[in-house]
Amino acid sequence: MSLSTSRHEWLRRVSDYHSGGASDAERAAVEAHLATCQECQEALAMYRRFYGLLRSPLRLGPPSVHFDEETIILSGTPYPPDDIRPPQRSRRSRMIATISAVVAAMLVVVGFLAVYATRSGLPAGTGTPTVSPTAISTVAATTTTEPTTTAQAGTFVCANPPGSNLAYAYVRGDHLPYIVTGCAAPRAIPAPTYSVPLAWSPTNRYLAVQTNASDGTYPVVIYDPASGQTHATRFVAGYPSDANYGQVIRYFLGWKDDNTFIGALQPVVSNNPNGPLGTSTIVTVDLASQAETPVGQVAWFTTYASTKIVAQHYLFYAGLKTMSEGQAYLHRLDLNTGTDTRLVPLGEYGSGPCQMTIFCNWTAPWDVSPDGTHVIYHNPAPTTFPSDTNLVQDTPLVYANIDGTNPSTPFGSRRAIGLSTPRFSPDGKYIIATGVSDNPTATGAQQSALAQVGGPVIIVDGVFDAWRGDSKAMVLIGGNPGNPFVYDLASHATTALEPGLFVYLWGN
Repeated sequence: MSLSTSRHEWLRRVSDYHSGGASDAERAAVEAHLATCQECQEALAMYRRFYGLLRSPLRLGPPSVHFDEETIILSGTPYPPDDIRPPQRSRRSRMIATISAVVAAMLVVVGFLAVYATRSGLPAGTGTPTVSPTAISTVAATTTTEPTTTAQAGTFVCANPPGSNLAYAYVRGDHLPYIVTGCAAPRAIPAPTYSVPLAWSPTNRYLAVQTNASDGTYPVVIYDPASGQTHATRFVAGYPSDANYGQVIRYFLGWKDDNTFIGALQPVVSNNPNGPLGTSTIVTVDLASQAETPVGQVAWFTTYASTKIVAQHYLFYAGLKTMSEGQAYLHRLDLNTGTDTRLVPLGEYGSGPCQMTIFCNWTAPWDVSPDGTHVIYHNPAPTTFPSDTNLVQDTPLVYANIDGTNPSTPFGSRRAIGLSTPRFSPDGKYIIATGVSDNPTATGAQQSALAQVGGPVIIVDGVFDAWRGDSKAMVLIGGNPGNPFVYDLASHATTALEPGLFVYLWGN
């Protein structure tokens, strides 16, 4: 059973509105509709939240091969048979592919489907590739040649506390990325519209940014706040919809130190979207020379970078070192020695086609404490995939030593509608779980649960977006139609931020 045509169409229009792919007249029409439609208000709020997951160092990958996009994802065209190349998309549609596709897919995993289920009759229930180093180059600011809207940045509202020198990057209402230091005026990053801040280097010397190129790819550039220049890399942060057999995709994973980042060399071994990639080679990349040094190999891991680099020493990833493992595990790869250690089980995993990109990989969400000593994960792990008739039900979030010993359940019996996504604060003293509440079946205002490690749990209104760098506040999305605000942990006070924003990323 599918969503009704009218509802399906409005969800598509809200998706275009959120991603910037709407004319002025269309934006006005959607805004008028949002004023009277709670379902679309909820959808827009969730879009803004999960857009942030796309650039996060730890984010949940989209659903598996069993996921029926024609019914649930905002797309009306089934994926082609396995022996047909992924279809070519228009340049404009590929530019916003990462936004619309990944967001729409992830919504099902964390509760979007359930919001609409009760209202629409749906059940709720090989060898290392050779490489040649290239010199790092400076690239000038670029702009898209596609039709643009007249979106404007709102009045600046500082997300830092008074007197702070914290730095953060974010995307404003004009769909351009900016940096803020302290509470000084935002500085624009020279990048095209729809570019997304990905990761700060360990001392905030550089910022990796995912850009949207005119050829439909998603290259990563390195921004130098001191000089105001951006530097090109050979790596991307989003899979192209027209990847070819034999191509090696260089995928950005994160920073090892200020002069070195981590990437995955992923060979495209099939045009079958259910498993197009072969064994990945994890490499360190010298920022100046772009020289790549192999560290280890991984048979399969969650795409859209469900990875986390800890203490400039370890790469944690969700996947399989070898396919013989049979289920997904959290692994720890030593970036200095290449030693790969299997940690806790994550259960089912899967790959499959998804809207506007060649494939998606999926496992249950998790996080590792900033010092790498503890993990928060789902136990028992999921044993089913999300689909148009099956929402993966939430299971207990377990806090344990990194090897799974000494487990506890910080959120008790609280659950989300679908698998919840936990995130440690930068100091490791708190955990926020998206969607978990005292009433997880409610379809009204979105809530999250905040747990102090070894302490109490409180329910907060809003959907988690980002931790502030001092661990004393969070950015949440809430309200009508879903705008960001700062939530102070000590006072529980809230401060409304600029409307229309959807990505915050604090420095280290």
